[in-house]
Amino acid sequence: MKYNWTTEDFLNQVDLLRKMIQNETNPDRKLYLEKVLNSTEYIVFENFTPLKRPNESLKQRIYNINSERVSYGRYYSLIQDFYFALEPLEEQIDEVEDLIGKTLGEDFDIAKITGSYLSNDKALSLTSLFYHDFDDELLPYFIEAYNSRFTTLRFNGRIGPDNDKASDGNTTFIDGVRKNFINICKTRSASKLHTLIHEYGHATKNLLTPEKAYSNDDGLFGEVDGLFPELVSLEENIGSLDPLFVAFQKYSTLITYYNHADAIVLHNIILNAWRDNKYRTNKSFYELLEKEYDIDEETLSLALDTSLFSEGTYIISYMVAIELLHLYKKDKKQALSLYKEFLNIPTDKDIIPYLHKLITLNKSVLEEATTIVADMKLQLERWGTKHV
Repeated sequence: MKYNWTTEDFLNQVDLLRKMIQNETNPDRKLYLEKVLNSTEYIVFENFTPLKRPNESLKQRIYNINSERVSYGRYYSLIQDFYFALEPLEEQIDEVEDLIGKTLGEDFDIAKITGSYLSNDKALSLTSLFYHDFDDELLPYFIEAYNSRFTTLRFNGRIGPDNDKASDGNTTFIDGVRKNFINICKTRSASKLHTLIHEYGHATKNLLTPEKAYSNDDGLFGEVDGLFPELVSLEENIGSLDPLFVAFQKYSTLITYYNHADAIVLHNIILNAWRDNKYRTNKSFYELLEKEYDIDEETLSLALDTSLFSEGTYIISYMVAIELLHLYKKDKKQALSLYKEFLNIPTDKDIIPYLHKLITLNKSVLEEATTIVADMKLQLERWGTKHV
């Protein structure tokens, strides 16, 4: 079948990696490949075994969040800055949300409304076109990943759990054999184009700097290499898609991360209430949250289901990508230079201070978000005028 890979194909590459380790005579290289194998075997356990992660109690969930908050406070601060930087837009966002409901209705399908559909072949052709024009230095690594698409790319069902956390795409890299296994959600929507560009951003980076996939950093900037090309492709409207469809893709991404940031900001309040209640999660804990902070059980559950190392990774990476996009609009060459410098940050470096030399996080996010929200409103009004 065209564009397909199976679990067996993946496991065969793992076996090849094991053979490479057996035959490797360089001690340093062998130790590195063993690290790759360990990482890959964990992926096999997580994704290709029937075992499901056991449910956690409320107390365990709060304990886990507290551990992340204590250990990674500087990232919480960045997310808080992101959230409060966007606060001036609350009124405009509410207006757009109301307009979406009035104009498009509830449970709308933006691809159907705008007729924004693409075949898999067309989406891949546009992805190739994008990367051929994106950057000459990165192009050979994209081509290496793209040329193996018939055996390392598949269009499958929803990826991950059957809920809002399900992903539109993911990429699993195995160094040594230099294989990127890409999984894209099966859909007719043109959104698959931006998902492909995002995932091939990961694949390109993996081949450019393979050891970064196994570095010991915190991993919280791990989506930058996918998000920046994705945002650029939306800005340039690769494929000349319907303006309302493109505006919605930009807007929904922004609002998704804004809502995730809102949930993570609530962690501090929840943890404070937990401490005030002497670390108990009894009835008085719920009453304290509701009475003092207007946090009901549903809001509490949503906040605790949002974590630094899942949703937080996307928020933090978006902060970087949106600053690079802001610069890209003015100076493509400089933006791409900084992007490549970011991709090549040494694996033994602490990313935050190194990144600080390149860009200032949350400096331009309000300006960019204001443009995104305003364009969404404009496109909704134009669409509404045409379809009265």
